[in-house]
Amino acid sequence: MGGALLEYLFMVPANRIGNAAYSVAQLKILQEVVSLTLFVPFSLLYLREPFKLDFVWAGLCMCGAVYFMFRGYPLLWLGKRLLAPQERFAIRQTSANQGAL
Repeated sequence: MGGALLEYLFMVPANRIGNAAYSVAQLKILQEVVSLTLFVPFSLLYLREPFKLDFVWAGLCMCGAVYFMFRGYPLLWLGKRLLAPQERFAIRQTSANQGAL
């Protein structure tokens, strides 16, 4: 239960902040990547689950999901500073409007 509570405490604020810059589908993919990134080492190291090649294939599928959800999406880094949420939202809106043309 402690792991789920810790994950929940990080995910709710992250989703509220991220909603200004990302779509709901993008946030869900990021949530699953974070969950699996934390759960697989936990299951291997703490729960002593045997390593399976399926973990590698699942990880590659998640990398593919991230690629397809974020391809064509503008980079969040410009120069040496991270864009503010308002700037990212403006970029997302501009990208969406250009795609509609």
